[in-house]
Amino acid sequence: ESIISVLLYTNEGKQAALSFTKRELLRWDLVTGKQLGEPLVVPDKGDEFKEIKEALIYEHEGRQMAVSYTIYGALWRWDLATGRCSGVTEPREWGHMNENIEGGVIYEHFGKPAVLLWTIAGFFWRWDLAEGRLIGRALFGHDKDINGVLIYDYEGSSTALSWGDGGTLWSLGLSDENAIGVRLEGHEDYVFDALVYDCHGKPAAVSYGQDESLLFWDLVNGKPLRPVIQNAVYEMQLYKEKGRQLGFSGYTDATLQRWDLEEGKPLGAILDGHDSFVNGILIYEVAGKPIALTWSDDKTLRRWDLALGREFGCPFEGHTKEVNGALLYELDGRNSALSWSSDGTLRCWDLSVHNAVSTVLKGHENIIEGALIYKHEGRIAAL
Repeated sequence: ESIISVLLYTNEGKQAALSFTKRELLRWDLVTGKQLGEPLVVPDKGDEFKEIKEALIYEHEGRQMAVSYTIYGALWRWDLATGRCSGVTEPREWGHMNENIEGGVIYEHFGKPAVLLWTIAGFFWRWDLAEGRLIGRALFGHDKDINGVLIYDYEGSSTALSWGDGGTLWSLGLSDENAIGVRLEGHEDYVFDALVYDCHGKPAAVSYGQDESLLFWDLVNGKPLRPVIQNAVYEMQLYKEKGRQLGFSGYTDATLQRWDLEEGKPLGAILDGHDSFVNGILIYEVAGKPIALTWSDDKTLRRWDLALGREFGCPFEGHTKEVNGALLYELDGRNSALSWSSDGTLRCWDLSVHNAVSTVLKGHENIIEGALIYKHEGRIAAL
């Protein structure tokens, strides 16, 4: 059965991994490559329990735990050291059987682990993972599908920002059991993503979507910080320079742009280089200066000096098909990157070299969709 996803955790001080399929979770010792214990199997107790939608890892009282849930909202809590199921929550216990779960995220509720689940229909459910109880009532804020949720801290309390197909965002304080939330309206279509940043000591957000608009939000008052900017942004990462909150975005035409988020305006000229769609952005530092790494359907990775607003070094060439992802790591004190591609290879790059030649990792026979980096006996390894 195909693996849905793989998560990293620590088992007795050693790096381990949790993989899961629709019916079971498997624990792996990444030092020996062997399976840890027996599979964690979800009992077949009816349709609502049959298929795992997702699993999330959290810590409780010093123990590594996981919570898995089905599309119908059945939750299972697992102790990853013992493999013991420490609690089952049936969807019928909280009126959730007819709502398909779309996603979940772990957060902290008054010092204890909790999970926020959201449904296709736009409902939110909060679950106390320590006590195994529902927190408050169901919350509703979106008229259409929810596309993403992030958690941020405001005045010591966990707050969620969500966005969806209907063009709205919703800011919700999670500590209040009867929270109402603040609806943020301005987009006219599907919202791709949103990012939270600090604007003069208060939480703010930037969002962008299918309607080719960029909006800046005051998350305290729930109002726009400035007029809508028409811009075809589809990817953005945040960074700071000299205390200023800035952003680096990719456009649908393969160009890139720096942004002053506090002022809500472009910073400098548009940057050209890639010949096709840019699939991702990561930002790191060199001697205290921000550098961006981008990868594209044009089979290359490129570096950008964000302080000067220009390309840094030569393009990284070697992949024979589109580059699907990349991760940053440090090797012998040098900034490095691992990239993977539809050509079935991974490549290791030394980011400190002007014109780097990659180390090729072969083994896959088809498209690589993701990778994880961890330490193995003091050395960098990848999964």
